[in-house]
Amino acid sequence: MSILLATGNPFLDNSLEEYFKWEHRIEYLEELEFIDQRFPEIQTIILSMYIPSIHDEKDIHRKYKTICYLLKQLKASGIRFIVLASDEIPFEVLEQIYLLDIYDLIITDNGEIDISTILDRIYHPKTKAEAEKELMKYRPKKEDVNLYEEEEEEIKEKQKEEQAEENKGFLFLSQKNKPLESTEEASRRQIAVKANYRVISRKQDLSSKVSIRDVSKEEYAHTRIDESKLISFWSAAPGQGKRTLSQSLAKVIASRNYKVLYVELDYFYPSFAWTSGLSHPAKNIFQLAMHVSDQDEFDLKQYVASPRDVFGSQKRIQQAISKIPPKLDFMALPSNFVVEEFPSIKSEQFIDHFIKGLKNLSYDAIILNLPNEIEHLFSFPVMLESDEIFNILTPHPGRIVRYGQLKKKLKNTPLNMTKWSTIFNQVHEEIQKDALDSFIQEESRMVVPFDPKRALLELDLSLGSPMIDKKMAELADMFGFIDTTVPEKKKKFLSLR
Repeated sequence: MSILLATGNPFLDNSLEEYFKWEHRIEYLEELEFIDQRFPEIQTIILSMYIPSIHDEKDIHRKYKTICYLLKQLKASGIRFIVLASDEIPFEVLEQIYLLDIYDLIITDNGEIDISTILDRIYHPKTKAEAEKELMKYRPKKEDVNLYEEEEEEIKEKQKEEQAEENKGFLFLSQKNKPLESTEEASRRQIAVKANYRVISRKQDLSSKVSIRDVSKEEYAHTRIDESKLISFWSAAPGQGKRTLSQSLAKVIASRNYKVLYVELDYFYPSFAWTSGLSHPAKNIFQLAMHVSDQDEFDLKQYVASPRDVFGSQKRIQQAISKIPPKLDFMALPSNFVVEEFPSIKSEQFIDHFIKGLKNLSYDAIILNLPNEIEHLFSFPVMLESDEIFNILTPHPGRIVRYGQLKKKLKNTPLNMTKWSTIFNQVHEEIQKDALDSFIQEESRMVVPFDPKRALLELDLSLGSPMIDKKMAELADMFGFIDTTVPEKKKKFLSLR
């Protein structure tokens, strides 16, 4: 059994080494991202909820969100987790871990843990029923719940006040000069992120506190795991489905209670207004382009619209708007846009300012639909700054050959090809993924079947389709956009006192 230790506590790690041989260990939470690709042999991860973060979290809720994101991402790779926690962790977080089908959750009452408990869990995993029984012991009483909610509201109010003072869109708390006072005043369940577990060993007393090793943070300090994800969709030619898939993914993620911004940069083939019914005369990418053609400075927030900003007098438009998730905002072309009217953007700093502005907006995901011409200002320069790039490809021999030629050229550019993946679209049900992968000599991200009902749904102003949405839901899962809309049956089951 290949084990990785993610406790951030070298004293605990060394103590465990007396009982079994672990393969790898990490010191910071951020090192877990893509650990399955760095060490594919890893089968089990022992994770402490108190592992330090590169960003020295003052907002403990953000750290818990990051942990749940990583658990979801890595569990999908088949990795087993043993999670070390205590009663100081909010019950809602422990419950979320349980709902991820992680049952080896060791919860202590005082922050002290017996090595034998970890060893027993390694070789004797808990069942779902056993994990549920253990979890219910830590369900807060009614008076505790009320106290927790009051304190959580105080923290949220303080965060809003500080964010308004900054007036820069979204700013991560870890980048601010001072911590939130309300965070330090909150209850034990919301604060007190310990750097160490005190250990009680069967061989010797190991209960003294130990400081965490000072490890260089440069490798992981460039970005946050739970920052806004910039996800770009591109294809070498029109008609391959990047618009349909990008809109469907935006809708799926937003329907899971995440804030999403859809950005339509392909002004050669404008479509968002026609396919969704959403259009705004002032808040759109065309007005932004007109503005920057005259001056360099701009505020992106002025050009972002939400479904609430759109008014449609026609019943058909009103019905279309009602189907859009409320957390899906957009910066697209207006319905009356004419391609020839798009201005020339001459500012060399535009893309840098544009990407920086996007990242300063408070969105969980930003989905970008890029032009087909890869040398265009809105294509390759945007790819360089994207977190993920999806190349949409239909199984046509000519397009597959041209993609192979393009890929060779891209490998000689600054583009990080680990961010690049291919999605085959409009695939006949009899064509297998392995066959398609052999043609492009790479493992595609997924295969989306051809949906004959898509054309009718498009006429009805519906983004995606049930079949396409299902595939995009799988894609959302891959990148940690967990479906927080818990099924009613599960919610009731875990709410019983």
